[in-house]
Amino acid sequence: MRLHPDVELLLEIQDLLAFRRTMESTDPRERDPIDDAAAFAAKIATRTARLTPRTRATYDRLASRLEQIIVPVVNGVCNACRIRVPTETITAVEVRACPSCGRFLYSTD
Repeated sequence: MRLHPDVELLLEIQDLLAFRRTMESTDPRERDPIDDAAAFAAKIATRTARLTPRTRATYDRLASRLEQIIVPVVNGVCNACRIRVPTETITAVEVRACPSCGRFLYSTD
């Protein structure tokens, strides 16, 4: 199953944010000079700007309080809050959020 374009962007954004957090927690003397915080910010901003307005609004709200903004649904369960998610909630046609924790969801099936 092909993922919704916004889901693909959200996964990229989440990976970039995680890598940036790791980079920032590393001793500056041990960092690779290529790992520039401004470059990460630009990559994140570029991808965020490509989100649909509705997804962007939810992303902004989630990103301000959570590290993990998008999670897989594994065996019908949200991988963040462990609540069973109705299978019709997860589709490739639109971006959906967990009815319990509010994070974006994607299917691993």
